[in-house]
Amino acid sequence: MDLLVKLWTHLIFFCQSTRRDAKMDIVPTLPLLDRPCLVIIEQPDKFQKFIYRSQSNDSTSLRCKFMLSTQPLREVYILCDAYTEDNKLSSHFLVPRSFDPDNFPPIHILQIPSSDANSLTGVLLENVHIFRRPRKKLELSLTAKLQFKRLWKTRREILTDDEKEKLRGSVPSDPSGSNQSFGKVYIGFTAYTYNNNSNRMERYTDTYFSASIYDSDNINVLEPYNGYVEGGSEHILVIRERCIHDNRFDIEFQGDCGWRAFATEVRVDGSRISFKIPPYNGYWRDGDDSVLVHIQLHCCKTCKARKRFKFLYEQSKEYSHLLN
Repeated sequence: MDLLVKLWTHLIFFCQSTRRDAKMDIVPTLPLLDRPCLVIIEQPDKFQKFIYRSQSNDSTSLRCKFMLSTQPLREVYILCDAYTEDNKLSSHFLVPRSFDPDNFPPIHILQIPSSDANSLTGVLLENVHIFRRPRKKLELSLTAKLQFKRLWKTRREILTDDEKEKLRGSVPSDPSGSNQSFGKVYIGFTAYTYNNNSNRMERYTDTYFSASIYDSDNINVLEPYNGYVEGGSEHILVIRERCIHDNRFDIEFQGDCGWRAFATEVRVDGSRISFKIPPYNGYWRDGDDSVLVHIQLHCCKTCKARKRFKFLYEQSKEYSHLLN
C-alpha cells in the first residue's frame, strides 16, 4: 500500500492537467483524489504525420501512456478521440495502421479487464494514426462520431429517424472548416463502465486531454513559440516545404527599431530545423513584460520563398531589473 501511495504522489507531481488557456496548451493542476481520473504519464510526440489512407505496418504511429487512478470491479472502456483547441470534437479520426478508409469505427476504444484490486492501472494507446478528413467532410465526420457514440452508450444497433435528425442538427454547418484547427489536434480520453441495471454505458471519468499534436507534413510549426530574453533556449521549426538540396539555413530575428540577431546552433533534420534563440536587447515598451518579434527563415539564395514566424520574448525574474 505504501508503494501505491508513493507512486500516486509521484504521478500527481509530474502530471499534466486537462485545462488550457490562450498562452499554454496544458496548465498543470492536481487531479482530484475523491473521484476516478486519468493521468497522462507519457505524452504523444508533438509532431505526427497525419495520414490520408491505410498505412503499412512499418509506419510510425501515435503512442501515449496514462494511468487510471482507481478501477471498479468490472471492465472499463476508454474512448479515445481527436479534439480541437476549444475542446470540441475534431473531424479527424484515430485509426489502426491498416484500415479501410471507407469502413472503420469512428471512435477508438480501449478495453481494460476487470480487476480485484481497486488501484492504479496502466493504459497504453499505440499503433494508431490520426486520419485527416477534408474540410468538405467536416459535417459528415462529426455526425458519424455522434451517432456511433449514441449507439455505443445505449447498447443499440440503430437510431430512430428523430434521433438521427437531432444529432445532425447539433453539428455546426461549417464546410469551410473555420472552426476546426486542421493542423493541430488533442487526444481526449474518457472512461466508461457498463451499468447492468440500466443496460447503458455510464461515464466513469471526465475527459482528459493530451498536449497538442501537430500535422508535421501540412503546416509550418514553431515550437515553442516563446522564450526568455537571455536567449539560449532550444526551439524547433517544422516546415512544409523547403529547398531539399540546401541544408544550410539562416534564421534571423527581427524586432522594432531595427533590432536584428541570428539564431545559433542551427541543425537540419528532414523537415525539422532546431536552433537556439539569441538574447534580446531591443526596444521594450514601458509596462510590457513581453515583446513580439518576427523570425525570418532564409534558405538558399536562389529560393524565392521567405518564411516568417511570430515569436514572443518574455521577461524572466533574473533579467526583469534590466528592462525597467
